[in-house]
Amino acid sequence: MQHVALQLCSQERFLVEKKLHALACDELTAIRERHQHENDYGQQEVTQSLLTRARDLSEARLQNEQLKLEVLRWRKQCSLMRLKLASARENVQLLEGNIDTLSTREQRLSQDVDALKVELSSTVQQLVDVTGAKAQAQAEWSKYQVSNRSSYQGSLD
Repeated sequence: MQHVALQLCSQERFLVEKKLHALACDELTAIRERHQHENDYGQQEVTQSLLTRARDLSEARLQNEQLKLEVLRWRKQCSLMRLKLASARENVQLLEGNIDTLSTREQRLSQDVDALKVELSSTVQQLVDVTGAKAQAQAEWSKYQVSNRSSYQGSLD
């Protein structure tokens, strides 16, 4: 009986050890699964963080490119404005040259007008003198004709 009791004890011990081994295996499996889950979660966090950083980097690069384009647009605008300014300055110089030329012409025309006024005044005076002389000549001619008629008629009588 002792042998049977020892056998039962051995069997019970074997069953207990088997149960303990199964529990240990289950616990080990649970630990492995938890560890794997934690690793997966940690990996997901790392992946998410990397994706977020990659997205942020892409957005920063896009913004950088947009700013570069904006700088190029402003540089182009600045160059165009410089060209317009240079053109406007040239136009101002041409206009100033035209003003100088027109001022010179105005002075010459003013001098010509003054000379023509003097000449006109002289011509008017000559015309007045000629008109006076003509009137006097006509008066004398009329007198002459009257005196010739009376002498012609006196001779006819």
